[in-house]
Amino acid sequence: MTFSIDKWERTADYILPVLIAEQMDTDKNAHFWRTNQQQILAMHFPPGAWRETFKAVAGLVIEGKAVHPTTLHEVLHDIVPAPQLAQWFAMYKQGSSLSNGVFETNLESLRDMGERVFAIERLQMAQAKLLAGVDIDDVKADAISNLINSGTDSIEDETLDEMANWFDAYMGAQPTNHILTGVHIIDQWTYGLSHGDLFVIAAPMKQRKTSLALNMAINMARRGHSCALLMIESNKKMIYLQMITMLAMEYLLKINAYGRLIDEPTNTPIERFTSKMLAHLQANYSKWGTVRHQAIAYAQAEARKIAECMRIYDKTRKGGSLRDMASIHRVILRDKALHNTEVAIIDHAQRIKEPGKDYDKLSIIAPFIEDLARVENICIGMLAQMNMGAMEGSTEHNAGVRGGTALEESADYTFITGYRQKIPGMPGERYDETKLIIGLHESRYGDGGAHKRALVDIDPNSGYLVNGGRGQLIEVLGDEDE
Repeated sequence: MTFSIDKWERTADYILPVLIAEQMDTDKNAHFWRTNQQQILAMHFPPGAWRETFKAVAGLVIEGKAVHPTTLHEVLHDIVPAPQLAQWFAMYKQGSSLSNGVFETNLESLRDMGERVFAIERLQMAQAKLLAGVDIDDVKADAISNLINSGTDSIEDETLDEMANWFDAYMGAQPTNHILTGVHIIDQWTYGLSHGDLFVIAAPMKQRKTSLALNMAINMARRGHSCALLMIESNKKMIYLQMITMLAMEYLLKINAYGRLIDEPTNTPIERFTSKMLAHLQANYSKWGTVRHQAIAYAQAEARKIAECMRIYDKTRKGGSLRDMASIHRVILRDKALHNTEVAIIDHAQRIKEPGKDYDKLSIIAPFIEDLARVENICIGMLAQMNMGAMEGSTEHNAGVRGGTALEESADYTFITGYRQKIPGMPGERYDETKLIIGLHESRYGDGGAHKRALVDIDPNSGYLVNGGRGQLIEVLGDEDE
């Protein structure tokens, strides 16, 4: 198929009228769900009015709201002019977009052209990284992984003969890194996460679970992976502020200012600021010294670079109304339809409401989230509270997740974090606040019984892993009995 932008836009012009007008005409959304079955995503539409209109239609349909020019105009505001919506509605009334299999043919063409543009963008991204001096092996691995994972799924015959053919092709292909988290010790243990995996980060309260998850999410988004954060415990504004402080620490490290004392009577280290401070200061943060101000400006610029690959949802109405399994399911399906989600992180498991259930609700929630990851082919991470004291001294193999063992049994990987924990074999002593324990507690694939633990450097103010998560392995008491 010869590709041109004009042809791509004209094809979208024959699909959108059906999605916009069919509910008004038939009180159904049959053709929208046909696009869903064909794995048509927002990325398959040309940017601008076409893509934004599809996002608006998808959002209304998935939320069970009426789709017609008036509601679309309310969602789109001035992004798409009302006359354009009216023109698409008129095209539907003409009937040409549905006759003689035109709709199905256009769906196939649209997906093909969207995938072509996606491949072009990924290759351009790889070129830019090479020109910027990024390690060539990392660029090649990311480019191969992105191109392989850009295609859409379909049901195939899974006979042993088919699987044998798959095995020959798979083992004959160059290796990919799947989804690297950018946290060195985790990637070293797992060789990267995969689409369809469920991983858990478990720890008691205030043990830097969210900090680890945000480090992973930022790194994955920077590699071009589409990430969604579902924050049931925190809110999207505070999470964004924490990300800004993390990226500000990165800047201070880049310019070798981290640890420097600023010119104040208190001789405060220059990195001594937090997301809470930013939330309270607002415009007054500009009164900080030049270097701190530059760090925040750098952080905001870096956040904008990954804006297309990162969404944050929370319990607010505008944030997705996250509360129970149904809302999580709805938001993830919506995010996938609009943004081709590869990674979704839920914070945290015990805050998910399930009517009639309390202590044992994870026996329902965990298998549901595991199935969601498998069916939608999305790597899902879920944070979980451990019982207080379960990890002190790293002496126990049972992660002690509140609500039973169902979450550990459903997870492909269970990681733990420990902050200000006791040093094994040294009663009364603890690691200082610049050290974080990261552990691979259980693994469905590979060496899952090792109960590995590593000590990594962390900025105590923001939660930023200052050395990329490179860890020093530490002893785990009790392994000699295994």
